[in-house]
Amino acid sequence: MTTPDMSAQNTAPKTAPKAAPEATKPGPLPSLHPRPAPPALARLDASPALRAATTALALWRSRRNLLHMFHPGVAALPWRTERLASLRLVTVNDAGLARHILASRAAAYGKGPLYRALLGDVLGSGSLLLEGEASRQRRRLIAPAFSAKALARVEGVVARRTAATVAGWEEAARAGRAVDLSADCLRLTMDIAMEAFFGAELGPRAKPLAETLDRLLIEASTASLADLMGLPAWAPRRSRAGVFAMVLEIDRVLNGVIDARLCAPGGQGDLLNALLAARDPETGAALSRREVRDEVMTLFMAGHETTALSLSWGLDRLAREPAAQARLAATDDPAAFARAYEEILRLYPPAYALAREARQDDRYEGPAGALDVRAGDRFQIPIFMLHRNRDWPAPDDFEPERFRVPPPPAFMPFGAGPRACVGMALARMEGRALLAAALPHLAFAPAGPPPEAVGRVTLRTRSPVRARVSLRRSPA
Repeated sequence: MTTPDMSAQNTAPKTAPKAAPEATKPGPLPSLHPRPAPPALARLDASPALRAATTALALWRSRRNLLHMFHPGVAALPWRTERLASLRLVTVNDAGLARHILASRAAAYGKGPLYRALLGDVLGSGSLLLEGEASRQRRRLIAPAFSAKALARVEGVVARRTAATVAGWEEAARAGRAVDLSADCLRLTMDIAMEAFFGAELGPRAKPLAETLDRLLIEASTASLADLMGLPAWAPRRSRAGVFAMVLEIDRVLNGVIDARLCAPGGQGDLLNALLAARDPETGAALSRREVRDEVMTLFMAGHETTALSLSWGLDRLAREPAAQARLAATDDPAAFARAYEEILRLYPPAYALAREARQDDRYEGPAGALDVRAGDRFQIPIFMLHRNRDWPAPDDFEPERFRVPPPPAFMPFGAGPRACVGMALARMEGRALLAAALPHLAFAPAGPPPEAVGRVTLRTRSPVRARVSLRRSPA
């Protein structure tokens, strides 16, 4: 994660980012860079003492907000290398280098240690944490559960749950109440996930399970200073007792459902049955009971919350973009809502950063220059910077029409290469469905200042996102 430099090397871009004219911005908009801002990179490079102090302060603040690990000055560079004790850290803001690491040379780069430090107790051997051949085999096994045929069976669930959410907002509009977008979008995606995975099987257990999962997401994604510094496992850390207790509580429910399905297989067309029936097309292997549990947890943790966050960020931005909102409200073109959701993912990618560690020496050569990589070098790829860097015209503007043509290589809201998110099609289905259901009938207006971004494992907001809603027209 990016901290101010110790023995830093800057690489200047060939062209400066193109800033949108101030007059085009519709009032205050959310920033993803936290406050207070650190000193400029030039000042840090000129003062070793200031660099050291700022590095320590950034690490301390990052326990609560990982966005402090990314110096905003890197947004003007293709990459920046830094020395933290014996560790060399590279922050990547160049699409070519990012895709080199994630796609074309993916086998040479493993996941960074912070993923397992934060999520290992929760996800076990879930596909998010697996490496190498184990990762490839797992993805072959679970891919059929997210095929077009499998997702077609989920469309009705998405449509019905989305309609219920919009109906609740229409009721709030008639009563003159503001709505809590954060809570409502999280409830929507959790309801979809619960029904898509388990059908109606959970019954009254669904609500307490969802509440425990939400608490677990917050607790498990809070980093300790030892995790951020990459200290060994024996180093003191903040207590994980709360995480362990919630995992046991969730496992009692999940394992009970999985065991019941194993005793009476077939009969339900949900995603849990798809995982239980999955077979590796090359080896014929099936998922074990524990592996099914780990994949269900992974898909809940990595799936439902990220979609909910993208929707609450996106609806808040649309509330601050009345002209764009009105254009979407006036159309019946499904492609328009698809483009709007892609623009939301560009501006507010919920999986806002990726981390990798070089397993071997490597070299990258591209238009921005060359970079020699040594085994053990760590890389952080801030997707939120790539999505607003020099590859985009007017990068801070909300402009869905830019997606009428294929986006530049810098666009990677679901990652890239062999580890790209397996659930991206479901996430897009949910996001487009809510925009298409809500915007023709409801007008959104901000009910407070722009959200303050907080980086955990995902891009959260410090406070709930609220909006005022009014009726445009009643649904058919």
